Amino acid sequence: MAATLKQKTAFKKVLDNMANQNPQTAGQLLVDSGYDITTARHPIQVFNSQGFQELLAGINDKVILDKFYAILQDEDKRSSLAAGIELLKLKDRYPKEETKFTSLFTSIKSISKDEDKDDDKEKTGKEQA
Repeated sequence: MAATLKQKTAFKKVLDNMANQNPQTAGQLLVDSGYDITTARHPIQVFNSQGFQELLAGINDKVILDKFYAILQDEDKRSSLAAGIELLKLKDRYPKEETKFTSLFTSIKSISKDEDKDDDKEKTGKEQA
């Protein structure tokens, strides 16, 4: 599904807003892009839409990584870093903000599920024999 005109406009405004010293809220960007106030109150619906995600997929991650590298030489490091982080978040490539404990718990839970699957396979194999 191709992105709508409103999605394309919102996408461009989001990208332009990232470099802005006084960024607008996501809701305001959507209103400026032609969305009604009801939709603007829930910008995640637009950002998660298939058309918007297709536009995000068109951004090359190498460009973002190059931008991080350029931060070392750039005068305005704060805005460059913020722009890169926001792009990675939009592309769902930014690490989740969770504590080490939460990460450990999630890892243990995942391992436990894998072991349960292995046990089920062994039981099924023994029952068939």
